[in-house]
Amino acid sequence: MEQFIVGKKRILVVDDDGTLCAQVGKIVEFFGYESVLAANVAEAREQFKAGHLDAVVADLHLPDGSGTDLLHEFHQSKPRLPVIILTGYPTSESIRQTLLDGGYTYLAKPVALEQLRTILEHALSGKK
Repeated sequence: MEQFIVGKKRILVVDDDGTLCAQVGKIVEFFGYESVLAANVAEAREQFKAGHLDAVVADLHLPDGSGTDLLHEFHQSKPRLPVIILTGYPTSESIRQTLLDGGYTYLAKPVALEQLRTILEHALSGKK
């Protein structure tokens, strides 16, 4: 596969499934971004406080909270930060609520490579 060169934007990937988190992180790096990994809400908060982030890809269900908890918290200090919510168990209500809460978009697992690339490109360029 050809590597995409799109800059060194920092993407926080949050998922309690360590294998999936690492895979999404590698995909993010393949697209030319820097990935920062977290396994739960607490680690994600630490990463958010530790340095500049350009986007977040977070699982909806985490052991100590949810991706939407992070969405609300991060948007208090950085309202334009794109937060993409992932879940293996999508429902029409969780999709609707994520978007109403200001989530950039909502994706069902497994996510197609091209779909994730396109969404990250749009999110980082300010497109909806």
